[in-house]
Amino acid sequence: MRKIVISNPDPANNSGTGSDTLLIGPWTGCSVICGEGIRTRVVTCYKKNDEGEVEILEASECSAAKPAAEEPCSNAEPCTPVDWIITDVTACEGTCGLTHRSMHAICSDAEGTAVEPAEEGRCSAGELPELVEPCEDVQPQVK
Repeated sequence: MRKIVISNPDPANNSGTGSDTLLIGPWTGCSVICGEGIRTRVVTCYKKNDEGEVEILEASECSAAKPAAEEPCSNAEPCTPVDWIITDVTACEGTCGLTHRSMHAICSDAEGTAVEPAEEGRCSAGELPELVEPCEDVQPQVK
């Protein structure tokens, strides 16, 4: 048991002395960024004695029914990794009039399956190369 002294100018006016009281803190965020995890909070049992001091009680000393200090949580973000699959670059050589070459990118999961368009934001746009680039030697188009 720890004692914390709270100044009280009139110890005779201590309402609630002797009974255990719970201080319940806020829930933390979920312990994981994807999938199943836990969230926690601090639950402290205390009582005020006749001298106006607050005594923090151990769990075994607390007569108040303590609520759970941890509970399961989940984050809606899927845990499956995603990445860009990039096609080969189209050739500039041998095609008259072609001014740009290009590639295609598909956001896919670990098995190589394209993710739904609504989930493409899971692939990092910063890792995506330029998909269209100019050809170095543009061949004139023959008509």
